[in-house]
Amino acid sequence: VNRACEDVIQKITDTSLAEDDSPDYVPGVSWQQIRSSTVRRSFFSDCVQSIMQKDLQLLRDVDTRWSSVLYMIDRAILLKEAIQRILNSNEFPELKNYSLTEENWGLLHKYSQILQVPHAFQERLSAEKTPTLSYALPAFEAMTSKWRKLQETSLPEYDNIIRAYALE
Repeated sequence: VNRACEDVIQKITDTSLAEDDSPDYVPGVSWQQIRSSTVRRSFFSDCVQSIMQKDLQLLRDVDTRWSSVLYMIDRAILLKEAIQRILNSNEFPELKNYSLTEENWGLLHKYSQILQVPHAFQERLSAEKTPTLSYALPAFEAMTSKWRKLQETSLPEYDNIIRAYALE
């Protein structure tokens, strides 16, 4: 059961299943560009500090960590103002090519909403020391049901992405 749950979660959180050539695809901001120099990292930290009153950093997608794409997107949304500040800064004109539009930021919010569903499923299974079929199957059914509801009501325009994640 554990292996089956791991396989299902891996498949539903694998962003490569979504079509990259979809018109809704959000071009990735190169976080490496911000981290590529000490000066940029320092400037970004100063931006975050002045806006958030604490020093938060951008997160990376880690293949071996469940929900890392969700965490990465949510952190980027949280640090939107600091990201925009460094990408539009006159000190780093080469970063302007990586700027996101308001439409792109809106897409990130919607992707976050979509990825909340498998995240809640994974959290539910992780709460148990030994996930059993009696917990996993109803949780999986609840997850797919929630995705269907998202498809039909909140995010019908993202049907292709949700279907890719939902393994239909």
